[in-house]
Amino acid sequence: PRQSDPAASSPRPSDRDSNSSSSKDELLARHLALLLDVIRSRRWSAFDKIALSNPSVFRVIYDAIVARDVEGGREGTTTTTTTTLLHACLRCDPPFAIVCKMVSMLPDRREALRAKDGRGRTPLHLAAACVADPMVTKLLGSADPTACEIADDDGRTPLHLACTASPLRDEDEKLTSPPRTTRDAPSYDVVRALLSESLAPSLVEDEDGMSALELAIMSDASIEIVSLLQKASMELLRERELIREREEEEERVRRHAMKKRPSPDGGGDDDDASTARVRRRRVAF
Repeated sequence: PRQSDPAASSPRPSDRDSNSSSSKDELLARHLALLLDVIRSRRWSAFDKIALSNPSVFRVIYDAIVARDVEGGREGTTTTTTTTLLHACLRCDPPFAIVCKMVSMLPDRREALRAKDGRGRTPLHLAAACVADPMVTKLLGSADPTACEIADDDGRTPLHLACTASPLRDEDEKLTSPPRTTRDAPSYDVVRALLSESLAPSLVEDEDGMSALELAIMSDASIEIVSLLQKASMELLRERELIREREEEEERVRRHAMKKRPSPDGGGDDDDASTARVRRRRVAF
């Protein structure tokens, strides 16, 4: 009988590399799934040991979740995306110590704090929407104050979400355990933490034309929150009015300096005044 060629039956190097890569991806996927399950079940001590014990391990996990999220979004296989490990954690009300440790390990803090999920929400949006520890909100806001002014796909800033009693959209509910059907009333400390970093969102209207103040009133927020939002809006309006007056004064000074500047033909103020009189006469005529 003919003997088979051993070389023909053995896998080619390219096949071995492909199989090895595939097995590594599957192993990574299982590990990430287990980690996300730890987060959803709020086993924060286990999460600390798995993801935060070593900065290098944290970076690998962080990059892997971002990469898988981007790939899934391109393939159209995801409806609500996690985007980053920080997003995943903030949906489940992590302790301040955990968030603080994560922020200190972020490879690019500004980029991570401005990253958006499938609904256009930053980590600060989720902290405000989930009524996280006010210290968490303050930490994220102070790390990048411009994040307070970023609007999601509904035109809402983190302040808008902090002032509404509506839970996150149904698509997001499956990411938490147990699912939220209601949420706590707006938190004074969370609203104050956001306003302490930026007053600008107090006058922003979402796609439905609602301001944070109007949402707070509709959500039966406390009178302290309503008063705080009113004061923030008035303060911002005063600041904008002062800026407008200062700009107008600077423009008047500039124009006055231009009028006093000698003309190229040697004429001075008299020529300018004469030209102005002629112009006025022409208009009157």
